[in-house]
Amino acid sequence: KVISFDVVALTNAHERFVERMIIRISAVGFEESMLKELHEVLSDHEGRIPVDIVVTPVEGEAVTISTAGVRVAPSRQLMDRLGEVVGESNVALKGSVLGQEPPSPGF
Repeated sequence: KVISFDVVALTNAHERFVERMIIRISAVGFEESMLKELHEVLSDHEGRIPVDIVVTPVEGEAVTISTAGVRVAPSRQLMDRLGEVVGESNVALKGSVLGQEPPSPGF
């Protein structure tokens, strides 16, 4: 027997559970043209999810840049396009189902 308090279609999971997008870029080989292309891609997918860019320098610790005004609507197209610009392994979605109180099961 399975008791469920919520069912979400997989196609709507991004909208419901994603809280932040994280894009990692390396300072090595980074060019201004990449930044422009990144901005274009993010602008084309405007939404409600904030974006953080983590820059890894040659030496030292990574720096996280919060892009206050840039928010996206996560989608397969956006993830694919970002993968082309910065590499698929450098794009992540962060989220959670926590913080929602499950309803009483009624027994």
